[in-house]
This record gives sequence, C-alpha cells and structure tokens, in this order.
Amino acid sequence: MSLDEYRDLARWINRPSSKQREAFSRFVANAHSWYKHLPLQQPGSRFFVFVDLFAGYDEVELPGQRTHLIPREKQGFHYSAIPTRDYRARYGHLAYMRPASEDVVPIMDREGRWRSLPSEVLVAGTFYLTGLVHLYGWQALCEDTVLPADSGGQETVLQAKARVLQLRQDPGGAEPFPEDHPAPLEERIAVHWKDSVLYDLLEPERQRQRNGLMAAIGHMLEAVYE
Repeated sequence: MSLDEYRDLARWINRPSSKQREAFSRFVANAHSWYKHLPLQQPGSRFFVFVDLFAGYDEVELPGQRTHLIPREKQGFHYSAIPTRDYRARYGHLAYMRPASEDVVPIMDREGRWRSLPSEVLVAGTFYLTGLVHLYGWQALCEDTVLPADSGGQETVLQAKARVLQLRQDPGGAEPFPEDHPAPLEERIAVHWKDSVLYDLLEPERQRQRNGLMAAIGHMLEAVYE
C-alpha cells in the first residue's frame, strides 16, 4: 500500500484523542506478559504503531485458507482481547504489532484485501519496549539489568531487587497506595503485592517507555494526517 492509499484509508478513521493515546500506551505496556518475552537490555524489541480501520476486531479463518475480520462481541480468551466496542471507546483505531521477522505489517483495506503498511508509516510509528515496561517487570530483574540514568540507574535496580526480596519474605509489609497516588486504579489493583514502593521505583522506566510509544503515535499521525 502506498502512503497516499493509506492516507485515503485514514480519512475513514477518527484521529485518536490525547486521552485515547495515553490509555493506549498503558494498554500496550501490559497487553501481554512482556517481562517473560522481551529483552531487558536497551533498546529492547521493535514495535510499530498505526491506525487501523479494523482495530479491535478478531481474525477468523475462512475456507480456502482465507481470513476475515469481525467485531469482537464479548471478552476473548486473553485478558487484552476486550470487546470491539470497548476497545474503540478506550483507544480509538490505534493498533500495534511486533513483526516476527521482516518489517511487514499487514492491514485490511475497505475492500477486505490484506495490504502492507507503507514504509513511511512504519518508520514514523517505530517504538521499542523492554520487559520492564510491564507491571510485573520486577520479575525480570537480574544482575545484568541496566536502567537509564533518567529512570534511576543502577541504584534503582538495587533498591527494587531489595524491595522484592523484602516483600517475598514479608508480603504483609506492602505499602498501600495513598488515595492521591497518581497510579490509575486498575494498575493499583493489578500490581503484585499492591505495594506502592515497588511501583514507584519502576514506574519512571515504565513511563519512559510509554513516552516513547506516545512520541511514535505523534510521529505516525503527523505522517498520516499531515
């Protein structure tokens, strides 16, 4: 697909709001157990973000080895597979993909044909994630873990590892989240041990990676919507 063709497709897609972009960055950060599958070292694994007419749809197999996309009516097997209506309300038409090998990202056009995203969109929408972006990223902490200085550096790694050891020995010693804590409610509930101390130690790195995704969304939208 050429850039002009993709721009024409995007005319049918509402530009995501700033609230949807922020929500999407948190959704991607915890959409899968990245701490089990992504490297810890910088820059991490490469992903692409883009707008998709069929974002939040399910892919189904048709006879003749064909595939089609249909709206997801109810919660899927995976916790990230939310109904399409909810997906659109929260994240608009934003979508992401981690390419298996080649830099080819297929999307479906209005005629139901699978096309490849133009290279200009892939370049603009490139971002990187490491295993520490996930709420359970602390499980991936090891002696080789390196944090950038603006995320606290090695002092934060040592503090986080010490906090994990302390909580494993005494789970009841977790520090509750204050009512005015900036963490979203869904993350306070999901984070292990419900411990605000460990959350605060690793949140700067998670935020740094989410900021990278937010920047990629901005670059992608500039390339598509001019």
